[in-house]
Amino acid sequence: ADHDGSITPADFEILADKLSALVGQDDEQRREQYATARKTLCQEIMRADVNQDGKVTLGK
Repeated sequence: ADHDGSITPADFEILADKLSALVGQDDEQRREQYATARKTLCQEIMRADVNQDGKVTLGK
């Protein structure tokens, strides 16, 4: 998302912001539900960044 060649938690945040704008354009409740799901996802991604280096290793 930030064109540096790797996927980091910051990239997920950029993508989530863009999706949030698209998903909730005309529906306040949907926007709130998406924001809650996005927060949960971002928390899980940050938790997966155990050594705080900005990189996440996805399990198989």
